[in-house]
Amino acid sequence: MPGAAFDLKRQVFMLRALIGSFVLVYSAVVAAQECEPASSALCVQSRLEASYARADADLNAEYKKAMTRLPKVKRAELREIQRAWILQRDGACKAQAKREWGGQCNTTWCVNAERQCQTEQTESRTKQLRKEGSKQ
Repeated sequence: MPGAAFDLKRQVFMLRALIGSFVLVYSAVVAAQECEPASSALCVQSRLEASYARADADLNAEYKKAMTRLPKVKRAELREIQRAWILQRDGACKAQAKREWGGQCNTTWCVNAERQCQTEQTESRTKQLRKEGSKQ
């Protein structure tokens, strides 16, 4: 059965992606917990990276659920929407951080502002996907 081999490969790929996401989240959380005092820019950056890693893992999980719920013809549409959303999020957050911190955004605080924006937008997108999934 050719379909069974494809399904197995897909499941192995998804399992690897899940394990990779877990390792990334876990390492970011550990790094953030070891960071004291919380006032240094690098400490804030570590905590923001941990928050973003969690938000990104949640988004990826919700996206995968949405992809499995959709009929095959709608999956390509969601994939394109998601890719466009990522580009929009990253561009909007970079622009916002530059406005807040000025210029080239080459300071740690500016990078932190950009990552905070990405985290917030990622959490919002996760809620949107979850809400759309509950309607089906």
